[in-house]
Amino acid sequence: MGANKVVDVDGHIMEPSDLWEKNLEPQYRDRALRIAKEEEGLEYLEIDGKKSDVINGGTLGGFGGIGSTWEERRDIWFKSGAIDYEDARPAAARDPHARIKWMDERGIDVCLLYPSLGISWETECSDPKLAAAYCRVYNDWLVDFCKPYPDRLVPVAHISVMDVEEGVKEIKRAAKLGMKGVYLFSHPANGTPYGNRYYDSLWAEAQELVMPIGIHVSNTPKFWGHHLYSGGFAAGLWFFNMMYHGDCLLAFTSFFEEAVFERFPSLKVGVVEVGCGWIAHWLEFMDAKYKMVGFDTEMKHLPSEYFERQCFISGETDERAFAAMAQLVGAQKLSWGSDYPHVEGHADPLKELKETIGSLSQADQRKIVGENALKLYNLSQS
Repeated sequence: MGANKVVDVDGHIMEPSDLWEKNLEPQYRDRALRIAKEEEGLEYLEIDGKKSDVINGGTLGGFGGIGSTWEERRDIWFKSGAIDYEDARPAAARDPHARIKWMDERGIDVCLLYPSLGISWETECSDPKLAAAYCRVYNDWLVDFCKPYPDRLVPVAHISVMDVEEGVKEIKRAAKLGMKGVYLFSHPANGTPYGNRYYDSLWAEAQELVMPIGIHVSNTPKFWGHHLYSGGFAAGLWFFNMMYHGDCLLAFTSFFEEAVFERFPSLKVGVVEVGCGWIAHWLEFMDAKYKMVGFDTEMKHLPSEYFERQCFISGETDERAFAAMAQLVGAQKLSWGSDYPHVEGHADPLKELKETIGSLSQADQRKIVGENALKLYNLSQS
């Protein structure tokens, strides 16, 4: 692969639909995460025996919808006869050998892997013990998925922090399994902001284990702006897709508000799958408000200084603002993700990325394409 590795920091797998029914601990088996169907034949996600308020209406096929047309999404997915989840699972989302083939064809050396079903259940599960059990099943499966290619497929642990001590136990276990980072649901399932000291034991553990925290877009009925329009994928599609990005910004900002980076100066926290075009404005805005009323926080430095020391952002490969963000906040803070195989994913991401950041110096391009991610996740350079 050579010295200049290409690293995709936001790839996805599509978990087997019966993963939890087969592998959940016996005392939770009858409450397994599963896919069920409404009377009219449309799939929905069942969480702790209840129909999801978000993932319903035959939308699960969208997790495998990369490359689909607008007409296909409109006319097929959201009505009787929709593409089922299992039918939509491309080989490269369910088989590690096929994933490597897909990566090789696109010039990608390393891929960090996030869930699909797993980004959709946390705020609809009220039992922290069950949430922890869901995570254990997924993390075990993902580690096994990546085992054939340990230098190329990198498992990111799903850690539920509804009960922070359960989260601490699981991050320790995940690190021993060889997982390299943490997927953090974008909306706190227990309603407590991530900056709150309640989570300090988890941030301390993540810092000690050198496990970066990735705040990733997630599906929740409590999405930012839900009080204006209710419904998930099957209702208010455009608004929902706009607003779940807001959850990530709010979660990210709470780390600054309550001075997490002051207490944990080596903790790494970033935002994944929200694009990068917002970050320069947000840093400037946070700094301006800190200069005005920062005395009301525990921060001792400008937010942009904490960002430079401890944060990272993943951009989308087709963002016209990508190169501008590298110039404004530094190429060393940026990486990229394919989001394969989701409907908003990029079918030929590296080709697209090279066009997007082609105006930057070769040194800056190398940082974004792979060097930053290798350093951040402590991955092999060779």
